[in-house]
Amino acid sequence: MTAKFSITDAVAGLLTLPAWDLPALQALVQADRRPCWDADPELFFPAGETGPAVAAQVTAARAVCAACPVRAACLAVALAPDTAADTGAGDDPISALYAPDGVWGGLTAAERRAVAPHWYALRSLAESVPVPAGVTGRADDVVPAA
Repeated sequence: MTAKFSITDAVAGLLTLPAWDLPALQALVQADRRPCWDADPELFFPAGETGPAVAAQVTAARAVCAACPVRAACLAVALAPDTAADTGAGDDPISALYAPDGVWGGLTAAERRAVAPHWYALRSLAESVPVPAGVTGRADDVVPAA
């Protein structure tokens, strides 16, 4: 059975990550066997941005990503600013994504560029607001602090 892909699910998966810094995310991605290891790497880099052949290739790549245990970490790596490219990017981190091309974490480059500002805002908020004592998991798992 082929797993169904959802952009919403892919982005929501970002919220489940235990770390958001690039080295930790890369370690998460490398820690597990990924389905993309068994696929042709060209599958994830369509030659073009539009057309039926590109759409079919993106759909096939997404099917691989949908079944991946590290999809969220892979997407977060792809959304991370590339520090080398960041030098010339000024205040626009979107132009300097770590992975500017291809399908990563199930999202195309155009989709990642659209999601990136929201991801950066979420990270900024999360890093500036301390987690209250006693909060250890999902919102419905909140244990009140004693």
